[in-house]
Formats: sequence, C-alpha cells, structure tokens
Amino acid sequence: GKFIWYDLSAIVIPDDIMQYPMAACSQQSIVLMGFFRKKNIPYRKISFDHHFALEGFINGQWLYFDADLELDFPGGKRRSFAYLLEGDNLKELYKNVLPPDQIPSLLGNPFYGKINEYPAPRAWLFHRITALLSHWLWIIPLILYGYTEWRMRIKNQFTRDSGVC
Repeated sequence: GKFIWYDLSAIVIPDDIMQYPMAACSQQSIVLMGFFRKKNIPYRKISFDHHFALEGFINGQWLYFDADLELDFPGGKRRSFAYLLEGDNLKELYKNVLPPDQIPSLLGNPFYGKINEYPAPRAWLFHRITALLSHWLWIIPLILYGYTEWRMRIKNQFTRDSGVC
C-alpha cells in the first residue's frame, strides 16, 4: 500500500475486519455498512477531517450511527446527522465521549458519501486481487517449470531421434 496509495494496507472487507479484536472508526463503520447492505437498508458514509461515521435510512428517515464511539442519544431517540448539525446538537451528543476542545478538530468538515457507495473501492479491489494472487500465484512458477521440462524433453527426444550428438 505504501507505494501505490497510502491507505491500501487497511483492511476494508467486513468479514476480514471481524477477525480482529480492534478496528479503526472507518473499519467499524464498514462492518455496519456490510450489515446494512445484507439487510437492504440504504446507508451513506459521513466522513470528517479525522473521523468516520454513517447514516442508515430506517423507517423512512436517515439515522446517524457512530460505530466507534457508540453515542447515547438523549431520550434514546436516534437522530439524523442533519439534525445534529443544527445549533450545538453535535457538541452536546459528543460531550460525554470526547473532550470539548477535540470535537471541532475531530468532527470538522463533514462530508456525505453517495448512498450505498462502498467507502474504499480501490482498497477493496486491491485486497481482493492480492487475496486471489496469494492463493493462486504459486501456480505460475509451477506451470513455467513444467513447460521448461516439457520443452527440454522434446529437445532431447528430437536430438536422439535425429542422431545429432
């Protein structure tokens, strides 16, 4: 990943992420996106300067999820991110899990992703290709070795049959 894109080494396939006891905020959101995808629940990522969350479209409305920080919504009523952006609702929601001075820098410049868009398509493709190659790439040297041996046998057979020394 270092030589092509800096973030390709991060695991982005939900089943692979689940094999580890810890995950970054983006990876936890990817696992939740995988669940939403399996349940046919529309979702969209919400990326910040230094954090990652998502919304799911449930019961006719967008609801905000922060899989990493597991927020407690007032009155147990989950809200949309648009609602949280009004006034100080976002600061109020995060006040018990983040120091107040970190909230603006961590949650700065929010950006909505496209609906049902996979959050890391290049990394996903890279992981799938490298997984395939790691399972099957060993066959190429074996085929080349077999081909070389076959060519040598044909050459030796030709040499013997033609009487050339």
